[in-house]
Amino acid sequence: MLEGVRVVQLASLLPGPLCCKMLMDMGAEVVMIERPHAGDPLRAMLLGPDLGGPMFSALNAGKSSLVCDVTKPTQVEQLHSNWLCPADVLVLSVRPGSLDACGLGVDTLRQRHPHLIVCCITGYGLTGPLAKRAGHDLNYLARSGVLGMSAGEHPRPLPVQVADVAGGAYAAALQITAALVKACRDPQGCARRGCLIDVSMTDVSASLLIGSEPLRVALDGVEDMTRGGFPLCGGVPCYDVYPTKDGRHVVIGALEAPYWRKVIALLSLPDEFQSASAQYAMGSNGDAIRQRIAAATRQRTWREWCDVLEGVDVMMDPVFLPGEAARSAHFRHRFPSRPDPSMLPGTAVGIVGSGAECRGGGTAPQLGSTPLTDSWKDATRRPPPSKL
Repeated sequence: MLEGVRVVQLASLLPGPLCCKMLMDMGAEVVMIERPHAGDPLRAMLLGPDLGGPMFSALNAGKSSLVCDVTKPTQVEQLHSNWLCPADVLVLSVRPGSLDACGLGVDTLRQRHPHLIVCCITGYGLTGPLAKRAGHDLNYLARSGVLGMSAGEHPRPLPVQVADVAGGAYAAALQITAALVKACRDPQGCARRGCLIDVSMTDVSASLLIGSEPLRVALDGVEDMTRGGFPLCGGVPCYDVYPTKDGRHVVIGALEAPYWRKVIALLSLPDEFQSASAQYAMGSNGDAIRQRIAAATRQRTWREWCDVLEGVDVMMDPVFLPGEAARSAHFRHRFPSRPDPSMLPGTAVGIVGSGAECRGGGTAPQLGSTPLTDSWKDATRRPPPSKL
């Protein structure tokens, strides 16, 4: 789908590289710009700089690596002329203003490369009182209101980097592809396709509350909607996590009445539990019903529940660990050619029959394996499609 699209990745750690990996999985060519000597900090995680961290490899396999010392004007100029000038997209993930003095600030990029789609992934956006504030995923979730929705009096870090992945990488990839579509439909052609995309991981994380925020406001800001009180945060019996006999867990996600009745029948609970008042009970009534459900789910081990639920059309499922999920029948069928069957897929591009040339897989590039003095200018290039 994105064959012929050239992407420069001036970003490290998770959000920017994951965004570029998704574009690469859809056919784009990605060149990553790294700092001298150490490169992306993820290279040194766990396995040492010579082997590269496992997260770095998962995010950057199939890309090219260039080293550029942004404090040296000559190297910055080579980056501009050899790589940014022929590129289609630049993914930039640094604090606003931090590269202005180096000649790589947003204003300079827009002036020198008006054709370029410049996507800035930042914690708090390019403008505003928090724009230059440092942070990571947990900080953005705290300020967006997402972490405050966690169950219990003491919120804990989530097991997935929601702000980095959903708030940064996925939001950026979506908006970049939209900009590429607009470019292809522009009657003036590629010459006028450039734009600036401002992705704030805090803003996008806050938008993920679209399922709960209208209800909270409609109920005049009831604070019970936070700290696990919202129905989709475990506030009602029909949508919660329950224990098994061996200390593992199953989930029930039966929001619709027919499926709730199936769950109650499967658990051999009394018919009165099938009512909507039981299904959506909150407070002490909800706690009492959850206790009865928990007593029923504790009658079987996790493996026994896997067997019972196999092939049963009921909104109740075992809680898999990542390795168990990777080896499950679902992922074996959906991703049969994974290099490591014990690892979940890094991205899941589902464009059926697109003919997209997926460049993912393989090994991560050695630091600086592509010289900065090389160029995209003279390389054979398939132009982006003129029509979408």
